Amino acid sequence: MPDVIKHSQNTKKINSKAQAAMEFLMTYGWAILVVLLVISVLAYMGFLNPSNLIPDRCYLGEKLDCTDFKAEQIGGVGKVSFLFTNKYNKIISFSAVNVSTQYGDCYNWPTGGYYAPFGGPFQINPGASFNVVVGACPPIVNNMKANTKYKFKVGIQYTLPDSSLQATRVDTGEILTKIER
Repeated sequence: MPDVIKHSQNTKKINSKAQAAMEFLMTYGWAILVVLLVISVLAYMGFLNPSNLIPDRCYLGEKLDCTDFKAEQIGGVGKVSFLFTNKYNKIISFSAVNVSTQYGDCYNWPTGGYYAPFGGPFQINPGASFNVVVGACPPIVNNMKANTKYKFKVGIQYTLPDSSLQATRVDTGEILTKIER
C-alpha cells in the first residue's frame, strides 16, 4: 500500500508542474501574440518603413547651404526645386546645375549633363539665396513612386569672379526627399 501512496504523490507533483508550465505558456503566449499583432499593424500602416524613419535632407557642401528643397510631379512633369545660400565671403557666379537619380539625369544635355538655368550665369552676393528649379526630370515621372523617398545627386557649377584664376568649380551634394504629387 505505501507504494500506491507514493505513486499517487509523484503523479500529483508531475501534474502540478505540467499545469504551471501550461499556465506560463498561455500567459506569455498571449502577450507575445499581442506584441506580434501590434508590430504587424504598424508595419501594414507604414510606420515601420525605414524610409519614413530617415529625415529629409539637403546637403550641398560647406560653402553652399541648402535651406529648402522639394521634388514633385505635377501634370506629368517631374520637378526638383531647391534654395541655396552663398556662404562664401565673396560673390559667386552661378552658371549651371546637374540633378541626377539612380534612374537617370534630370537633364541630359550634351554639355556634360549640366543645365544652365534661365540663361545664367547669375551673381550671388555673400549671404544671398538663389532658387533653382529643374523643371524637366523624366525619372520622377517614369520611375519614381509618390510618397517614397529618393536620393537626388546635385552638382552646382560656379566661379569666384574675384579669384585671379577664374576657375570653374563644382560643388556636389545630395537631396533626400519624398516625391510629392
